[in-house]
Amino acid sequence: MSAFSLWLRVIAAPIPIEPLEHQRSGFLARDAAAALRLDELREAVRVIGRYPWLGVGYGDPPHPDLFAGVSNASLWVAERAGVAAAVLGLATLFGGFWSAARTARDNSLARALTSSLIAIAVAGLLDHHVASFPHLVALVGLLVGLAAGLTPRRPSAL
Repeated sequence: MSAFSLWLRVIAAPIPIEPLEHQRSGFLARDAAAALRLDELREAVRVIGRYPWLGVGYGDPPHPDLFAGVSNASLWVAERAGVAAAVLGLATLFGGFWSAARTARDNSLARALTSSLIAIAVAGLLDHHVASFPHLVALVGLLVGLAAGLTPRRPSAL
């Protein structure tokens, strides 16, 4: 046994196994929460397939056999307002990120905005609250607006 292997066993010995097992079962979709998320994704694809242009709208779905709710911001918007709205939302988020990232090397505010927009995008992959709560939608809009305001402007040729 190498010294590194022995050192790794000594360090890893006090780490409890249960949280790691819970994470493993989640990735393999063996626990109830992961199975529910997979069911939500299947249902979201079904709802978007039936109502791709305008979605099912906000509020209760139009048919009792539909469940509109998924733990992904883009899919949630596509379910509620249609695929075009989801694409527009992603384009807006990406545009704000791109504007901030272009000036991030020289501007600390741009670096903060870039990391904030990345965090929002990652959170949106796992939860829909970024798109479903008005105050969070306003925060995202504010961050994108700040990022767009940092973009250097070319003098107009009037």
